[in-house]
Amino acid sequence: MSHNESQIKDEFFQDVEKYPYKTVSHALQIILRALIQNYGIDGETGQLVDMHRFGIYEPIAVKMQSIKTAFETTILLLRIDDIVSYAKKASMLAE
Repeated sequence: MSHNESQIKDEFFQDVEKYPYKTVSHALQIILRALIQNYGIDGETGQLVDMHRFGIYEPIAVKMQSIKTAFETTILLLRIDDIVSYAKKASMLAE
């Protein structure tokens, strides 16, 4: 999510609805900052180096799929948590 999109979401959504957008936006900014600062690690020396100098490039498709997988996993975990919470509440009410 770009900075401009984040600002639009902040203006559009009410207080509580803003939190997920702010959190995701902040997390992606941290990842981007880390990627910019930490070019990559030379496997032989262990030093941080510019991967472009070594001719090593990671396709954007790989990065996009990693981000999509992270979101899908998070959603799945939240759904599982909802199911478990509901089951606990149902068993409490049944007693």
